[in-house]
Amino acid sequence: MYKILVTKPIHPIGMKILREKADVAILSSVENMEEESKDKDAIILRIGNVTKSIIEGNPNLKVIAKHGVGVDEIDVETATKFKIPVVNAPGANADSVAEHTIAMLLALVKNIRNSDINLRKGKFNYRDSAKPVGLEGKTFGVAGYGQIGKKIVEKSRGFNMNTIVYDPYAEINENQEVEFCDSIDTLFKKSDIVSLHMPLTKETINLITYKQLKLLGEKGYLINCARGEVICQSDLSLALENEIIAGAALDVFDKEPPDINEKLFSYDNIIVTPHMAALSEEAIIKMSTMVSRGVLKVLEGEMPENVVNLNQITY
Repeated sequence: MYKILVTKPIHPIGMKILREKADVAILSSVENMEEESKDKDAIILRIGNVTKSIIEGNPNLKVIAKHGVGVDEIDVETATKFKIPVVNAPGANADSVAEHTIAMLLALVKNIRNSDINLRKGKFNYRDSAKPVGLEGKTFGVAGYGQIGKKIVEKSRGFNMNTIVYDPYAEINENQEVEFCDSIDTLFKKSDIVSLHMPLTKETINLITYKQLKLLGEKGYLINCARGEVICQSDLSLALENEIIAGAALDVFDKEPPDINEKLFSYDNIIVTPHMAALSEEAIIKMSTMVSRGVLKVLEGEMPENVVNLNQITY
């Protein structure tokens, strides 16, 4: 039977698929990753990183999988060098992330967090100073127009907002019903609300700085359900403290788990969730089945569609 290392258990449906054809080991701790992956045919990643040394130290390794979409925790370049397919689960969590984004959007503009806190303190008159904002006629900027970005645009249409998009890699055609911006700065300058949905790459690390936040302005809102490192978090903290923007909602952070003693977490104009946007029950089932079936296909000599380095490896 094949030997598979899962760094953290996936949904029971996915585990069942794997165990029908493989011996499945669960990682004891991230610190033991290199040692426990040595004789495995496959690694399914939920926590930790698959590094160059892990790949080079395991001649048996035939496939690496990410339980999710972003593969920034995997050294894809080294995997490609050794002709190891890197499997992920594109689209499996798109609805979940999009729904979470819309929930954050509404919570921000309607000031739900502070209204809830104040009412629980007996301050019913907070309603007179809550200052909720309407969405109709606002400009909603979406940075990143992959499967999640497209879902966000689709789900936001019911609010009668003007939706604009920035994605330098998106294919643009005349039939698309959104306006494309030529730069991230243009997107921030034109938008009332910006939602981030780009992958973490060398180009996107600290892409959003104080400069873009000033362009968004004192009535603007920022949502990040992508990767924490896309934003310069210290700049965001400063912008919130000085009310350079109206508010922010974060599901991701530059370090996870974050240090809740950071000043960022002390502000009233921020909403935070623990990197859970992709974790609806439905999304977890989709991710686990897509990844487990993809891994087994590779081990059985087939090539699934969901291989991120497909064009760089040959069989």
